[in-house]
Amino acid sequence: ASYGYIASLEKADIFTIARTLENSYGVKIILAPDMDATKTYSGTLKKKDNVEETLNLIKSTNALPIEYKIVGNSVFLSSKK
Repeated sequence: ASYGYIASLEKADIFTIARTLENSYGVKIILAPDMDATKTYSGTLKKKDNVEETLNLIKSTNALPIEYKIVGNSVFLSSKK
């Protein structure tokens, strides 16, 4: 199945990505205070079945070292230690 793209990102920081994910999946993203806003991600975000698959995709690139926890409709993002 083809899902297409959520967004094509150019040097997007975590705040931009969080907003994009919120709009695409209807989830609430809560960012930890320790998030590194200087790290950016460039590339296309493919639309997946759920937000978790997309987060795993972002994690796998290592461009943004993130950890996440999904509780109901909320996604908690923090910097990977």
